[in-house]
Amino acid sequence: MPSRDDEETTPLFQVAPSVMMVALSDELAAACARASAPARALRVAHAPAALQRMVAHLPLVIVIGAAVQADDVEAIRHHAEAIGARVMIEAELETGDALDVQLAAAVRIAFRARSTEGM
Repeated sequence: MPSRDDEETTPLFQVAPSVMMVALSDELAAACARASAPARALRVAHAPAALQRMVAHLPLVIVIGAAVQADDVEAIRHHAEAIGARVMIEAELETGDALDVQLAAAVRIAFRARSTEGM
């Protein structure tokens, strides 16, 4: 039988670790999804969708495609900073096995940073 204390305790909301991919090609999105495993991959087609979903999913890393306009990149960066997410731009990404290492490191760093900040 639950105690009275159990009934008054607010459950903590925990999101699954994820990487958001914004306006990436199919090929690059697939490579990023593989590289970021076991974090969940979230793919959105454009910046407004990313901004809308960021607050619900709290991604650890956001990978922004080259087609995203500069003002939208800045809006995503601003929101990412507020939720403690790292931002990566397509032009900064490595290729092949190096992409795996790069994204895995970004996820690990963001996870540790968020854990210590109490997000």
